[in-house]
Amino acid sequence: MEETFSTDQNIEIFKSLEFTYEQLILAKNKSYHWKWAIIGIHGGLQICMATALRDSSGTNILKENIRDKYYKSLREGKFGTVEEKLNYFLELYKDIKSKEIYKYGIECKFIPEENDDENILRLNEIRNVFIHFIPMGFCYYVVEFLDLFYTSLRIMNILVRDIINIVWVEENEETNTIELLDKLKTLLDEYSKELKAV
Repeated sequence: MEETFSTDQNIEIFKSLEFTYEQLILAKNKSYHWKWAIIGIHGGLQICMATALRDSSGTNILKENIRDKYYKSLREGKFGTVEEKLNYFLELYKDIKSKEIYKYGIECKFIPEENDDENILRLNEIRNVFIHFIPMGFCYYVVEFLDLFYTSLRIMNILVRDIINIVWVEENEETNTIELLDKLKTLLDEYSKELKAV
């Protein structure tokens, strides 16, 4: 057994995608795995957006009510005195669409398509139902999930390939992540064809 656990934003992006891919493979025969795939893609998209948006101090990706206090603690050398709390998923999504990010020197080429906002809102809602589960019963048609994944993958593709803020350190990190994004898209195309033929 390994004695330590370590991670960083690039590992988290890749591992979230890898987990999502594994769950989608399992979902072919057991639909329950769509739940975990949704949790995985949501987590991957969230860390991808946060990494792409992060300014040099990391202040701009925190919840708004702590940004000033956090930045002040950094300037005064009082590290760790203000708890870092990542901004809400939908706020990060709003920020990657905003021209405001240009002031941080980040040139984001993400322009939402017609149903992107609706798909991202739905992804967040369903993920929250799964994570903050209230005892109940419900059923989804898995075909409903496809557009949520397609939108997430398209956004991640833009952020991973085009945003200078995501700095790849280890050899092949970027290539492996892009290949995994492509594998996920191919798998979704296969499922889409199968589900729409039913």
